[in-house]
Amino acid sequence: MQRLSVIIIWLLLPFYLVAQNHSDFKGINTEVWEKFSQAYKTKDVALYSSIHHEDFIRINANSKSIKDKTSYIQDYKKNWNSKDNRKLKIEFRFLERILSSNKASERGIYKLSINPDTVEERSFYGKFHVILIKNGTWKLLVDYDSDENGTIGEKDYLTANDINAY
Repeated sequence: MQRLSVIIIWLLLPFYLVAQNHSDFKGINTEVWEKFSQAYKTKDVALYSSIHHEDFIRINANSKSIKDKTSYIQDYKKNWNSKDNRKLKIEFRFLERILSSNKASERGIYKLSINPDTVEERSFYGKFHVILIKNGTWKLLVDYDSDENGTIGEKDYLTANDINAY
């Protein structure tokens, strides 16, 4: 009987782990990616800042720069001002999502659209790799991105996995 119990546990364990991962990924989507997209849409610097850890590090390979949270968010305050009437939309698709109970690594492709759904729409693409940490809620700890010398495009974006495909 004890042997049968062990076998049943081993058979059911993968289903428990998959369900737990789906729940954790949904939490990341809600606490980070949905807020990230909403902040771009509304140009809400406070919301955008709230998804970044206090020890946040931003690496932009295109400009070969590394910034801390303060200087990174300050750039958004300058860019998302009342004189900027452009509409923004940012979307994410994923190449890889790995997580533990309080840490995650996510790599993917983003699509940034300026003036979406208009004749003036322009879209830009890039690869990102983020490290997240959870201390109550998920926060971005490290964010690296690059357009890899302009080689990342719509095909790469569409090939990556949807945000809800775990």
